[in-house]
Amino acid sequence: MKKIVIALATMLLFGLFAFGLTACQKTETTDSEVKPIEFTYTYDADGEYYVLTGVTLSEQAQTLATKKDYAELAKLFSTADETTGYVPYAANLTAETVRELTIPTEYKEAKVKEIASEAIVNQTFIKKLVVPDTIEKINGGAFAGLTSLEEIVLPFVGEKIGAFNEKKSFGYIFGSTSATGLTAITQTYNEGTSSTSTFQIPETLTKVTITGDNVENFVEKKYDITDDGKYVLNDEGQYSFIADEGSYALPAYAFYNCSTITSVTLTGTIPAIPDYAFYGCTNLKEYSFNDDTVKIGDYAFNGCSALKTVNFNKVDEIGASAFIGCNSLGKDYLDAENDVVINATVVGADAFHGCSGLKRVVFTKSVTIGKTAFHECSALTEVVFEKSSTIGDSAFAGCENLEKAEIKDGSSVGKYAFYNTKIQQESEVEPEYDELEQE
Repeated sequence: MKKIVIALATMLLFGLFAFGLTACQKTETTDSEVKPIEFTYTYDADGEYYVLTGVTLSEQAQTLATKKDYAELAKLFSTADETTGYVPYAANLTAETVRELTIPTEYKEAKVKEIASEAIVNQTFIKKLVVPDTIEKINGGAFAGLTSLEEIVLPFVGEKIGAFNEKKSFGYIFGSTSATGLTAITQTYNEGTSSTSTFQIPETLTKVTITGDNVENFVEKKYDITDDGKYVLNDEGQYSFIADEGSYALPAYAFYNCSTITSVTLTGTIPAIPDYAFYGCTNLKEYSFNDDTVKIGDYAFNGCSALKTVNFNKVDEIGASAFIGCNSLGKDYLDAENDVVINATVVGADAFHGCSGLKRVVFTKSVTIGKTAFHECSALTEVVFEKSSTIGDSAFAGCENLEKAEIKDGSSVGKYAFYNTKIQQESEVEPEYDELEQE
């Protein structure tokens, strides 16, 4: 009996040893078995498309990224296969191109349409991030902590097309968690002092491309008012208003106060730059858009003091206060005479107020210029109207170096239009600017 017990004990110990050895063998993995970069996904609630939920690096890849050894990281990523979802996978990556991350458009033959919150966070190797047009929603904080990000390509600004309030702000996708290498940006997203949110945007992020379109769709809606004060939609009702049911890749207030951005490119169809779209972007220098833009909204570039050039070729309307404080505007124009050529038929009140870089402005069409539109443009020396036009009150007042104005017959010139210039000194004292604003 004793021999049997000893035999059983021996067998048990051997079994435990073998099990432990097998277990150890199963948990050990070699570098070649670990994916250097991996994308994770989940189905949306209805199971119709995939949501990108995470991008992770292997321990080896993370070490290289932390050391900024991008040449070795490129070699490591180039060994990945298609199953990682990395784009471009198994390519001849370099120390530069390995830092350009493109979100996949498909996974397992289904579309990737959404990016979850914190899907791509704290990945310091990413220098350029490309979000394809197939993405329809980017949740808040999806790209938090990307402290080396310099350039981003997006199909739209904010969470999605049609987003409201803070979710339509550029900073929304970066979230509000602070960290070294991020800068706090307070964005206004609607009228009113309470309509603000603060986001943490990479200090290095300077270049943005928006690939989507803006589609205006203004519809008259009629309502009946009920006894309890509610409005009920009714085509026969007497109460009506005009509702905008359009879709906007670039909404109003989109880049409000984004002071780190130096370059914005719009590759989609943007017929009108919305109100306040780039308000307070103090470092914005380069701005380009397709020739389909025909309107620049109110306050659109207000305070963009570094902005040097804008293509006005097809712009037919320039909104009120659109370029106030754009003191660099006109300094780097490619025209032989350093002209700013405006083809618009409407220039709103205060549109270029205080733009001290303007030297010579040419209006090619019959234009209506609002009051104080070019007030105190101190470097302006000449304005040319090639067609008869309407020049508002104090339109060029305070342009102390303005010495020449070519005005066609039939034009209408408002009061004090050239007050305190070298062209005309009014005997009567011009009203204060604040008084003009109140009229």
